[in-house]
Amino acid sequence: MTTGEGKCIDDVSEINAIGHRVVHGGEKFKASCLITDEVINTIRELSPLAPLHNPAGILGIEAARKVFGPDIPMVAVFDTAFHSTMPPKAYMYAIPYEYYEKYGVRRYGFHGTSHKYVAYKAAEYLEEPIERLKLITCHLGNGSSIAAVDQGKVIDTSMGMTPLAGLMMGTRCGDIDPSVVNYLKYNLNITGHLFDIFNMLKKEAHTAPKQVTRDTIIGDILDMDQTTAPYFMEIGMHCLGCPASRGETIEEACEVHGVNCDELLEKLNTHLAAKKA
Repeated sequence: MTTGEGKCIDDVSEINAIGHRVVHGGEKFKASCLITDEVINTIRELSPLAPLHNPAGILGIEAARKVFGPDIPMVAVFDTAFHSTMPPKAYMYAIPYEYYEKYGVRRYGFHGTSHKYVAYKAAEYLEEPIERLKLITCHLGNGSSIAAVDQGKVIDTSMGMTPLAGLMMGTRCGDIDPSVVNYLKYNLNITGHLFDIFNMLKKEAHTAPKQVTRDTIIGDILDMDQTTAPYFMEIGMHCLGCPASRGETIEEACEVHGVNCDELLEKLNTHLAAKKA
């Protein structure tokens, strides 16, 4: 920040505040908040819901405190917060209610900061107040999710209790039948911890042919050969559950993560027109 090509300030004393992205706020945090010792402790308590992300987030907060001092205001921005407006019918799982009460097992949703930004930018682009719009926002990339946003509030989203659920992704499986885990356990002769299976579901899972890799985005997939692209896109549109899966033309889409909106829509509609022909 103070030297080299990335220099943007002369001294760290010029920084007035610091923001931290925190992945999981559970049901405790429904909006961004000033970071206090109590907030840090609560984020730590929520770590079982995001064991890879929340502890790392705390390390970042503590490191910032050491570098910038304890007096500079810091804000925690939670990936889950924008989805906190979902009604129970969208976030509850059909399992014994006590698991929700005791352990917080429910759908939380992620990429909330991204979905909120895209929803409001869409309203700006459409020149309509967000309170009058019903939108589907798409966070498309190596990690992908969609959200239904009604009048600026999320009413449903694809990810679940963790970011593993929902759409198929670069390396994550998305939604699968839970029995697949037990089936693979017995067929692979796995005893004890299921780490290898869950590691595969998080880091090695995809349904597409070999040329589709973790670095492939949807726009590139549509440029592939005529066997691969329709196969991959049919699966993707089925996961989305959007009008495209019924063969209808997509009129509007809002997405992020390096995907060109107009180019993607043109390719999708071309693919759908070829499918109808």
